[in-house]
Amino acid sequence: MSILKKLSVLLTAIAIMQPSFALPISEIKELVPDLKEWATDPAIVSAVSDANQVFKTRREMNALDREWQEYQGISPLMLSMLESKAAQKLLEFEQSKPFYKEIFITDKFGANVAMTSKTSDYWQGDEQKFSKCFNKGKGTVFVSKSKFDTSTQKNLVQISIPILNGEDTIGVMVVGINTHLYENFDDK
Repeated sequence: MSILKKLSVLLTAIAIMQPSFALPISEIKELVPDLKEWATDPAIVSAVSDANQVFKTRREMNALDREWQEYQGISPLMLSMLESKAAQKLLEFEQSKPFYKEIFITDKFGANVAMTSKTSDYWQGDEQKFSKCFNKGKGTVFVSKSKFDTSTQKNLVQISIPILNGEDTIGVMVVGINTHLYENFDDK
């Protein structure tokens, strides 16, 4: 096992032992109207619409997901998702409050389109943050329980917001909320 992998396992174990902050869902849901507004930004909608025009087979997505998880550092594909217009808009949103951590958007299959930091995997389609929100194309807000996120090394609640083009759900925006910072932030 590499030193980086051992360090990651150790940090995960330490974080799991930390108390999780159980914020009332009603408090977290106060953020939803602003997040829904973000999901309508033209750069976000355009990036997801464009990504949906590129067909990817399940085999291709699985291969990309494996490569993503095994890649040490930032690959050219990851870099393109970190530097796009949509990623710059997401970064602007993330920097608006100190408790926003790791924002990313996916296409209708759950594949990453843009992000503010490297996610732990490429394909979100097999995770509740995507499937519950995309909701077979019906789109609904999904708020996760607080849990340790390996890519940010923080306890996060993830709020998933449907990205709409007209009335059609075309993708998902996932916003990580650092529960400790949120709980202690006065100007929510």
